[in-house]
Amino acid sequence: MKLFGILASTTMAAALVSAAHAQSADKQDTRFAKAPGSAEHGRQSGFFAGVGAGSFAFNTPTRDTIGTGGIALRGGYNVNKYLSVSAETLIPTNTYPENENRFYTSSTGRLTNAFGIFLEPRLPIGDVVGLYGRIGYFNGKIEDVPQRYGINTMFVADADISALGYGGGVDFDIGRHVTLAFDITVYDTDFDTAGAGLLVKGRF
Repeated sequence: MKLFGILASTTMAAALVSAAHAQSADKQDTRFAKAPGSAEHGRQSGFFAGVGAGSFAFNTPTRDTIGTGGIALRGGYNVNKYLSVSAETLIPTNTYPENENRFYTSSTGRLTNAFGIFLEPRLPIGDVVGLYGRIGYFNGKIEDVPQRYGINTMFVADADISALGYGGGVDFDIGRHVTLAFDITVYDTDFDTAGAGLLVKGRF
């Protein structure tokens, strides 16, 4: 599917950077580490903040697929290892249209004023890996969405988004205070819309 193909391509470049962060975080003092299975091993309750790469893709009324890549920021609270609450935003840096034509400008398809808040139930798999779901609310604006008027006439218009978001992902607790997470979220809009994020999160 073109939509998820663009999501994958716009987040792939961040994988090497995130891996470098994870490798650095793994080099910590383990002299006082708890044994696996103990109450203090693995994820702990508390606040977290994260940064990474994000992308947002959608199909336009003209049947084009446009993706926006940028910096993803996310913060929230781990109630426990089974449940988190998070808030996020995407700061766009580039737009990736499927096809180039005279209607695509530097702002075409650019996501602005993006904000989401999500409840994230989590299923731990051992002490390190977890699968999690996402359900919540998303609000944003897409600038200059190509529209069709008549048979051969096209124009652009802004599209406001206020929608239910749902999806899921996988995370890896790297040490006691660092998590690497990847997820995909689908938004319930009038046209196919989805987002992806690859983040390094620190707990404190």
